[in-house]
Amino acid sequence: MTIEDKYLKAYFGKESEYFLEKYKSYKSGDKFSFSIWIFFFGAHWFLYRKMWFEAIVVILIYVLIERIGNTLLETQSFELDNLILAFMIIRFSITLVIGFIGNNIYLKKTEKKIHKVLSRIPDEDKRIKTLKKIGGVSWAPFILGVVELCILILLNAGII
Repeated sequence: MTIEDKYLKAYFGKESEYFLEKYKSYKSGDKFSFSIWIFFFGAHWFLYRKMWFEAIVVILIYVLIERIGNTLLETQSFELDNLILAFMIIRFSITLVIGFIGNNIYLKKTEKKIHKVLSRIPDEDKRIKTLKKIGGVSWAPFILGVVELCILILLNAGII
């Protein structure tokens, strides 16, 4: 079932034209679409687009990689330079994959949420209002980014 543009625009909020174009490509079978924003911002981008679960999954993947790396360092079963290089390649590869599949994950979630709203809310005005509320963007990643930056500055300065 094709979703009308007005519902997509209401859900996408900011930059709806960009995502309308991506949605049409996605529906025509284009399953991979690289996003430089997702590549660079990863979990923060998912938070920005109100995709809390996906952001947590990305964070957990990186935490898991770090834990494995730390465990391998503690056991000293690998040469440090080789281990660092291997984990840099792994992290870059995961980031690259996320950059390629992030938009499509977002578009799939968009479809599910819009279909859910359309099936549960018969009133047109309430549909649009609800889609605007559950879609769009969140400023949480910017706040989180500022907090992270402050912590890094304090750690670098030796204050904490």
